[in-house]
Amino acid sequence: VFYEESKSSYVDDVVVENMASGGRDKGFDPSVNPNSCDKLFRAQQIRAYLATGKSPPDQKWQPSKPSEAAQKAAHFYSMLQTEDGHWAGDYGGPHFLMPGVIISWYVMGQPSAMLDSEQCAMMRHYLTVHQQSDGGWGTHIESPSTMFGTVLCYVSLRLLGFPKDNPSCVKGREFIQSNGGAVMTSSWAKLWLCILGCMEWEGHNSVPPEMWLL
Repeated sequence: VFYEESKSSYVDDVVVENMASGGRDKGFDPSVNPNSCDKLFRAQQIRAYLATGKSPPDQKWQPSKPSEAAQKAAHFYSMLQTEDGHWAGDYGGPHFLMPGVIISWYVMGQPSAMLDSEQCAMMRHYLTVHQQSDGGWGTHIESPSTMFGTVLCYVSLRLLGFPKDNPSCVKGREFIQSNGGAVMTSSWAKLWLCILGCMEWEGHNSVPPEMWLL
């Protein structure tokens, strides 16, 4: 049982864990699967919801018609809604998304309203702990090292303030150089290199303007 002092309400943590598990028999085990499937975030939101004295959906009730199923689903997702009205989600794993934010932040002049010093520190930590033993990064955290993941993560660390002689940067650069250099990365990574001015646009495959209409 969990006690939330600010709300003065008891919360059954067994109920929280069961509902946050998303139907999985086993809980979150990063040694087996590093993707949480939002279990940690869900537990946090559900716990806060129940601490206000509200009741969760009846887990034993089996809807008999679509409208009842929709009602039960709406009740469940109302527990996950954040204070400002949106539904957050853990899209952790890919190593090709966060670098885009970092590069955009850098070319816009590093505005603190976009990424502050604490967020930059957390990003440096995240990138460092997910570097693999061969010095590279995968396309996602379960992938072996790829040029796509490595080029983007290496560039990100440099833009976040790591010097070129930082051990993580040295290892990452060695992986890149031993695999043909940054030009051997994918078109998505080359796009960001061109935006940074690290690569000429002529070296990137053009995208027909009609693609934007899709």
